[in-house]
Amino acid sequence: MTIGYGVPDPYFNDCDEVIFLLSTQSLWSLLLDAMLLNLVYQRFSRAFERALAMVFSDVCIVTSTAAGGVQLVFRICEMRKQPLLEPLVRVYCVRHVEDEFEPGAFQVDVQPVALEEPDNSIADGKIFLSLPVRVVHAIGPGSPLAPPAQEGKAGVAQDLSAEDVQVYLQSLPFVEIIAIVSGTDGVTGNSIEARHSYTMEEIRWNCRFVRCVSWDNGMHCVDFSELHRTARLP
Repeated sequence: MTIGYGVPDPYFNDCDEVIFLLSTQSLWSLLLDAMLLNLVYQRFSRAFERALAMVFSDVCIVTSTAAGGVQLVFRICEMRKQPLLEPLVRVYCVRHVEDEFEPGAFQVDVQPVALEEPDNSIADGKIFLSLPVRVVHAIGPGSPLAPPAQEGKAGVAQDLSAEDVQVYLQSLPFVEIIAIVSGTDGVTGNSIEARHSYTMEEIRWNCRFVRCVSWDNGMHCVDFSELHRTARLP
């Protein structure tokens, strides 16, 4: 904007309407610039698109361990070179259980799932997502995935098998495992939350995840197609 617009008199020969027009034009110009910058910023800083860079394994596995316990395991990894800051993972189990006060009806039971890995006592449970991370839940006393006969009884975890867990979960009308990863985007400062769920169709029994990280030219390379693949245990 040039004051005067080439007119010899910068006050436009005392024309008040022109001064009002110039002020209005300046305000509209600032408003349009702010709107445009906001639209561009929102386009590139949407938390939803950032969350899509978080990859969960398509399936989770329930398998017996060498120590005699049973574990629920799935994997997560970050596709971007700059991972989330201070990411945390939480897991919940959603079940339909019989309503003891209303025969034939059910209640929705949502319970947090305690994790063995990552351990909350180490680095406050924060994980490094540039490489695949195993999320492990030990199924035993107090676990929402354990059969009721195994809950609250000391020393029964050694007697529990993956087959026992499978039979119990298949007997429930509905069961879903919800995994949530939350953190902060280092570029925009936005809070990011990625979610994934596993139903009975996405659970593999007595399997293991195959290796998905290789060493090539001094770098760790993640094969995301292998992140989801499992192999049957012998």
